[in-house]
Amino acid sequence: MNEFDQKQKIQDDIFLSVSICVLMIGLYITNIAPGLEAIIYLDSEQISTYCKWMILISLIVCVPAMLRRFTFRMLWICIGTALVYSINRLCFPAQQEIFGALAGSFVTTILPAVICFLAIRDYTRLIRYLIILSYVLSGITVFLLFTLGGALFGSRYSMGFSNMMIFPTELLLIHASLMEKKPSLKLIAYVLAAGDIICVGVYGSRGALAAIAVFFIFLLIKNRPKSMSAWVSRFSLILIMLIVAIFFDDIVYSLNLRLVRSGFHNRTLQLLIKDIGHDSGRYEKWKIILSEIASSPGKIRGICADRLILDGRSYTHNVILELAYSFGVVLSIPMILQIAYYTYYTVIAKWNSYTIILTLTMFSFLPLYLWSGTVWTSMYFWIWVFIFRRELLSDGPSSPVPLSKFITRFEK
Repeated sequence: MNEFDQKQKIQDDIFLSVSICVLMIGLYITNIAPGLEAIIYLDSEQISTYCKWMILISLIVCVPAMLRRFTFRMLWICIGTALVYSINRLCFPAQQEIFGALAGSFVTTILPAVICFLAIRDYTRLIRYLIILSYVLSGITVFLLFTLGGALFGSRYSMGFSNMMIFPTELLLIHASLMEKKPSLKLIAYVLAAGDIICVGVYGSRGALAAIAVFFIFLLIKNRPKSMSAWVSRFSLILIMLIVAIFFDDIVYSLNLRLVRSGFHNRTLQLLIKDIGHDSGRYEKWKIILSEIASSPGKIRGICADRLILDGRSYTHNVILELAYSFGVVLSIPMILQIAYYTYYTVIAKWNSYTIILTLTMFSFLPLYLWSGTVWTSMYFWIWVFIFRRELLSDGPSSPVPLSKFITRFEK
């Protein structure tokens, strides 16, 4: 490879990585804007439109890089998307209004994101950029928490905002526990991650909290301590978690009381106090879906069919039931087994730049989508599915350098 090609390769990776970061910023602004409407004059719908244009422009800039790295895998994804769209429209016209809206979101946001991730060659560079972005977004979020308090989102809670914060929170946790060597940056990362978790608990949903908790437990299990001080830290953390579990009711009640006095009206904490098992109607939805599957197990109903038998707007809130109802038991079993296969190899993979991205995208959706959400609007699900390549699990790019070293290089 000559010098020009090497420079072109680096430039393409930079453009693609920046475009992915712009996409994340756009999603963050779109989800935080509704929380600011009651405080400042702000039209969240207009802000969302601006963000879509910002994302579109960044993607247009990346088109030359995408074309230079276009592969048959990307071609088949585009062809497959077109075929699924056409078949669903022709065979299942009843749900076209709902399906059309989801298809539009998929084509304009999810599919370009998938192509960008597939086109990336230097995952180490992408992780560096995403780490810096996570510091910035988490810093802004914590700042808003302490300056606006309960006024942010008012008495509402935002599922979109809390789901959006899963990825940067988990990236900060993996950065602090696995990648960063500088104590000051490790501490900042842990503090910001803790601030994110508080924000998710205060403004968001239990599902997002559970997703972050599952990822944190995964890190504790996978990352074995290598020194006595690390073992002491691990033991102390487990002890703290046990104490919190034992006095959970008292801690939640006291925390909720303080938040109410400070102007917060926290739905999540109130549910944990009054009814920790509250399912927001999920059990009834699952009963309906399971009854329909049992009556016609082989029937293919099409994408978004679950919304027709619920209330027209709701969905199954479980990825396994959603696939089984949409495609029938026979067709859904291979899909579910494929997800299980990908999950297993993602969990046991050795750490490198590629597997860090793979792990983050998986844990940003999988725990959550067993309880909430739909795969048809999950950007992380489709990124994870399409970038999964078993040959890269052990032989992928080397582990990313600490952020402190990256900053030093950048300054030089």
